[in-house]
Amino acid sequence: MTRHPAPVADRRDHVATYHGIARNDPYHWLRADNWREVMQDPNMLPANIRIYLEAENSYFEQGFGARTTDLQDAIYKEIRGRIKEDDSGVPSPHGPFAYNSKMLEGHQYPVLVRTPRAGGDEPEARLMAGEKQAPRLWMPQHWPAWLLLGCLRLLAPLPWSLLLWGGRWLGRVMFHLVPVRRAVTLRNLELCFPALAAKERRRLARRCYESFGMGAMEALIAYYSPPERFTGRSPIDGAEHLEAARAAHRRGRVHVRARAGPP
Repeated sequence: MTRHPAPVADRRDHVATYHGIARNDPYHWLRADNWREVMQDPNMLPANIRIYLEAENSYFEQGFGARTTDLQDAIYKEIRGRIKEDDSGVPSPHGPFAYNSKMLEGHQYPVLVRTPRAGGDEPEARLMAGEKQAPRLWMPQHWPAWLLLGCLRLLAPLPWSLLLWGGRWLGRVMFHLVPVRRAVTLRNLELCFPALAAKERRRLARRCYESFGMGAMEALIAYYSPPERFTGRSPIDGAEHLEAARAAHRRGRVHVRARAGPP
């Protein structure tokens, strides 16, 4: 069987300058600019890159693929044989139970288990398992964060004005409780507005913190509230163009909006 020569990628100059240093990458053309879309749909890979990659794959299969299948399988089994598959971590005690993650033989992802700290006849409880990776977010050290998210979820349905009032006070509290960040803010304002009196800069910094707290509440509202809650709160100019593009199934739609902090 005649072996074809190995494919050689074209060299195409592509000079990029970073930190004042020019660097020529002649193989930059092999990097698809739409690589995010290609990860979702390989058919979107540019034709010139696809042709070269298929030539590389064809060369490998012709010269090494079929006749090295047994060797590849042997190397894979040897590497896997040197890995301890049935492994577990250090238990994390919390309350009457200890939580742990462990690897099972033949599985690719860990499972999350719970065992009673006092021992006894109660069997080990498998909290999350399967081929999907068992998230570690359910471990006890993350429970305070989950409690905070639950409280925020309960706050979301409150009246808009009440939430913004609470956000304003949250910013004021943070202004006094985090002296390091307050000092940074005041220093930045001093550099930007040297003509302002210290009292005015402090008042401006406090308003920045209030705006930050109100913005946090607005983010909370946006995340947990249904779209109907925002109807009529801000005008939308040019909505007919968006609807026309949507009706025409055009993929390139750009939404432009401005956001100003609360007064």
